[in-house]
Amino acid sequence: MQIQKIAGYNTQSSFKGIPIEKASQTVTAPIKVLFSDIDNTILYKSKASENNLASIKKLIDSGVRLILTTGRGYKFARELFQWFKMEPDTIITSAGSTIVDKDLNKLRDITLTADNMKKISEIYKKFADKSLFFRYTFDGVTYFDNLKGLFINRASCADYIDSYDELTNKGIYPTKAVFILHPEPETFDRVQELGEEIKRELNDKELNVLNSEKRYCEVMRHDASKGGSVKFLKEMLGYKGENIACIGDAENDESMAQYVTEVGGMSVAMGNGTDRMKEISRFVTSDVTDFGFSKAVDEILKINSTLSLRKN
Repeated sequence: MQIQKIAGYNTQSSFKGIPIEKASQTVTAPIKVLFSDIDNTILYKSKASENNLASIKKLIDSGVRLILTTGRGYKFARELFQWFKMEPDTIITSAGSTIVDKDLNKLRDITLTADNMKKISEIYKKFADKSLFFRYTFDGVTYFDNLKGLFINRASCADYIDSYDELTNKGIYPTKAVFILHPEPETFDRVQELGEEIKRELNDKELNVLNSEKRYCEVMRHDASKGGSVKFLKEMLGYKGENIACIGDAENDESMAQYVTEVGGMSVAMGNGTDRMKEISRFVTSDVTDFGFSKAVDEILKINSTLSLRKN
């Protein structure tokens, strides 16, 4: 098996997911916490189905903790909890760069350094054209590079900068930089090509490039990942590996699935997930439009119920 170094731990990358319906036949420990991605896992086109909302309630009512993990900024957390009718809880945001507790106090925060930002900005200037935009994200505020002076009407909480040092001079160090294709391509091909080009140009072991959507390439610190944040919380909260589960679909969920798989937990890939996500997860559920999240939750509840009956 090939061993890969991801965000501070080793993982085996030859796992092939099996149907979620068979999880209760193979999982031998109760699930106490589920780390769940949001977009295209719980949400589809920014909306949560009634099935998913009901599943969230059933999961929490059963005593399983739900910790949300998202590429969105942490100031969006309150809105997410309202959407999902949840009490505020710890949440992993900015694709693993930041963890905040229920009161939005930061438990972990990995930001770009001034040297990182300088290098990223130099790369952007090489790639800049009329179809490519660039932004930094920090504490819920989006800062767009002012090279072309566009995009202002498409972003809330937005500001313009002429250079990255406008931020560093104010002590602002963003969690990530984002290269944005516009208009959105019909397939992932263009953003994957762009991501590979950026990786080659950066050639930096400190930085990681993720293609989270058809139009986004995100550049973050290599040690800022969902997998690293799940590891951090598992150790901080005292969970055993066999008692944790995760579910997701995108490239930024892969480190999370790898880590949960490695520690003996229940990793689940969405049916609409990346090929890599399906390969490294223990289980694969159905598509987000076919109640994939709800099916995974039902299986977790079935596992816990079965193990409880056996214990009694």
